[in-house]
Amino acid sequence: DNLAAELHQFSSFSSVAGASFSPSMGRSHSTGFFVEGDSIEKSLNHFAVDRDYMQNMSIPLIAGTDFPENASREHEQYIIINETAVSFLGFETMHDALGKMIREEDQEPLQIIGVVADYHHQPLTEEIKPMALRYNPERFTQVQVKYSGERDDAIANIEEAWAKVNPEKKLEYHYMDEEIS
Repeated sequence: DNLAAELHQFSSFSSVAGASFSPSMGRSHSTGFFVEGDSIEKSLNHFAVDRDYMQNMSIPLIAGTDFPENASREHEQYIIINETAVSFLGFETMHDALGKMIREEDQEPLQIIGVVADYHHQPLTEEIKPMALRYNPERFTQVQVKYSGERDDAIANIEEAWAKVNPEKKLEYHYMDEEIS
């Protein structure tokens, strides 16, 4: 939150988002989930994102809502799934999935509040798999920014903001377009 606030001071950043993984890099968590009322465990890829992630990555929300602004940082309550996960989890339509509860074994249930259009979170050569987005700030490992202008200027702004928030830590950055190619 502090880094995002610092980055928003610069007009060149149109969006700043937190996430645990980058899309198309082939990394995510995979956990068994149970749909409420069903005893069959289904393995679902998932990763942590914030409220700005879908806008930052231009991922359309096609049903339901985004994570609420007042979503608890300490108590995870909501989950957003992709189109492929709708049928994988046993729902006939995306609207049937909305409001339903799923849970990891021995965890509190999570309410499905939205469905996003399928997109490649795994490498582009792989088939799109059932996936979920979770609001869990403790798992954020990166900040993703969308900027306008010159890369060198954006990097200088990021370095300046980083130095204010994390002066003792080294900044590492990557260009998503280069990592994907």
